[in-house]
Amino acid sequence: MGERRIQGALLNLGAKVRWHVDEPHTNASLACEQLAKRMIDLAAIQGQPLVGLGIVSPHHTTLTYGSLNDLQIPLRIESPVRACALAEAWYGVGQEASTMAFVSADHPRSVALVTERQLYRGAHGLSGLLPKVRYIQECPDTHDASQFPETLETLAVTAALAIGLYDPETVVVGGSNVDQLPELLTALKNCDIIKQQTKTHHQVVFRTSKLGQRAEVIGAACQLLQDFIADPIEQLTRARSRIGTSAEA
Repeated sequence: MGERRIQGALLNLGAKVRWHVDEPHTNASLACEQLAKRMIDLAAIQGQPLVGLGIVSPHHTTLTYGSLNDLQIPLRIESPVRACALAEAWYGVGQEASTMAFVSADHPRSVALVTERQLYRGAHGLSGLLPKVRYIQECPDTHDASQFPETLETLAVTAALAIGLYDPETVVVGGSNVDQLPELLTALKNCDIIKQQTKTHHQVVFRTSKLGQRAEVIGAACQLLQDFIADPIEQLTRARSRIGTSAEA
């Protein structure tokens, strides 16, 4: 769920994307409800129950879900950075990494850690949500970074904190505009604070995301799949009872 656009993805239990849509909206809450109903209908037409619904929005606390709560479908709400991190771990450059820290040019004050394809959330579910930190440093100028005021400096601080606290195998830099990421990553690695961290954490590998805007919705679906895998019999039984079928999901 973005400021002006909404995306939706329908995945089967084999983690294959069956349907994807990206379209404008004028009312976030209404668009969310309408898209959810479309996905439920699509799944039902195929005789397959919908086991859950995931919503990703940086402003999810201001959304109202209205009739979604009446659908009796498990609802998961996730932040964009965490959703993107999970998508990278399942489908992107993080597939081969046992531990991965994900930072985003779209949300430079957040970091997500994935270990063995599982998100680390912390004791209260707030891991990776950083306050505004000002660090005076020498970051090189870059044409791409200039389009995002303070993005480079903030990303450098966030990535450095992630490296120091988590000691990840890989740091993935993501964002909706994948074409800008290579130059941004080059500039990021040349920032003083990153250079200082990589002197001791010299084995950390930096990568750029390849999934782009699709990462958020795919990551939300991946989270639901993990919930399903944790208790598949109960989840599928509930889903089938809603549409009155025993068809395989």
